[in-house]
Amino acid sequence: EAVFENYVYNYVYLTQTTWQDVFGEAPGYEAAWVNYQTDEDAQAASAALAGAKNAAAVTLSRDFRSRVATMMQSLRYIVLVVVLGAAALAFIVLYNLTNINITEREREIATIKVLGFYDGETNRYVFRENIILTVLGALVGLPMGKLLHAYVMGQIKIDLMCFDVRVAPLSYLISAALTLVFGLLVNLALRRKIRTIDMSQALKSIESQKKEKKQPMKKLLVYLRPYRLQAILAPCFKLLEAAFELRVPLIMADIIDVGISSGDTAYILKKCLVLVGLGLCGFASATCAQYFSAKAATGATGRLRRALFAHIQSLSYAELDRLGTATLVTRMTSDMNQVQTGLNLTLRLLLRSPIVVFGAMLMAFTIDTKSALIFAVAIPVLFAVVFAIMLSSR
Repeated sequence: EAVFENYVYNYVYLTQTTWQDVFGEAPGYEAAWVNYQTDEDAQAASAALAGAKNAAAVTLSRDFRSRVATMMQSLRYIVLVVVLGAAALAFIVLYNLTNINITEREREIATIKVLGFYDGETNRYVFRENIILTVLGALVGLPMGKLLHAYVMGQIKIDLMCFDVRVAPLSYLISAALTLVFGLLVNLALRRKIRTIDMSQALKSIESQKKEKKQPMKKLLVYLRPYRLQAILAPCFKLLEAAFELRVPLIMADIIDVGISSGDTAYILKKCLVLVGLGLCGFASATCAQYFSAKAATGATGRLRRALFAHIQSLSYAELDRLGTATLVTRMTSDMNQVQTGLNLTLRLLLRSPIVVFGAMLMAFTIDTKSALIFAVAIPVLFAVVFAIMLSSR
């Protein structure tokens, strides 16, 4: 007596004697495994067997293996698409985080350059943190990914099939190496951003900033009024892009559950074309959102810059001397650029991010309620962590 692992279908193997001892009767044979000679034509042999007495059907194991191979080939394409999407997402996330890091530390980097640091030393000062955080993220993320993978595979329960959950050690090395490569590529891409930081940022008086009266942000909205249409269309197109993105996991689920499981290549190709269509529609929506948000941000910032220049022209010589040329130049250049960037990001991401997060959670509940509870718990935790970081950085 023994139990063995069988990954496709369910079988119990008994000898003729055991069957008679258990059921008290001779077994009735309804199927037979037949081996044919290597040099014999399989199709002719199956046709001969089909014509035999009491033979209802003949199935070639070679055909079954061919169907499985076709299904696995289709699955490889899906895995390739997922891997490429994950790689692009990793690069974009690293790029955005590093870009935000540099933008928030422009004054610090400008001060370092004023103190005489060469470009290479400045780059190592900033990018060394990126590499260290990437390595730490890989060390923490790989064990968590293994646990998440085991949990997800444990939730996939199919009566006629089970999965051999196994991740090769080389896969861990490749994923960690690719993440490190993406980090290095991001560092190379953002070297120019550090090189073009204006050192006059370091001359900007912090004390004068503290003494200035903080104006409410709502007063800046006055300059956005002529661009109200663009300011409304930009978030709308971003919401449309998010809606297209939320449809992608559902279509991927259909490809795996219906197309791959049945080996229906036509269905897989049709759904892949739908994915391409969603991608093109999402790209068009994102382009429109970028256009309208950039038009609104540049237009409003241009009006604000002209108003600021007119106000500077109205200042007396004593006020100009008190404020200083460096401060006024900074207000007209880098501060205006920061206002433009902030307004652009607000129009593009203020509504998109919550819609994607909560929309993904709702979509997850439509697929698997038990697994979706992970999102329901993780989202408030992440929100609390991000909010705490924002409070500590004020």
